[in-house]
Amino acid sequence: MFFCQEHWLSPDLLYKINALSADYVCFSKSGMETAVAGGVLAGRPFGGVSILVHNRFASRAKPIALEHRFIATLIDNLLLINVYLLSCDNTEKYRSSLLDILCAIGEVIDQHQNVKVVIGGDFNFVSL
Repeated sequence: MFFCQEHWLSPDLLYKINALSADYVCFSKSGMETAVAGGVLAGRPFGGVSILVHNRFASRAKPIALEHRFIATLIDNLLLINVYLLSCDNTEKYRSSLLDILCAIGEVIDQHQNVKVVIGGDFNFVSL
């Protein structure tokens, strides 16, 4: 398995991650859906998370959550969570957004009792 953060792909280009290797199936979410829907992109691309699962496990892999800041995939009794947290700025908006993400991840974990959990990713955060 591979966890990827900040792949910078828009929704229409997510197929490129699947094309990396015929040995893996990919579960992905773009971080740019809102930006793309708003019209012409300005500035550099941003965000996006993916989990690549080797084909030997692919038939047992089930996407559980596909959010722009995290994705979760269940393989048998193993819950894989790939996180791309916000850049730290210690504002109230940042804290609120961080807590929303952490609560959503907590809900996914709570919904899957008796599994092992692996969380990886880019943990840009400050302690609250």
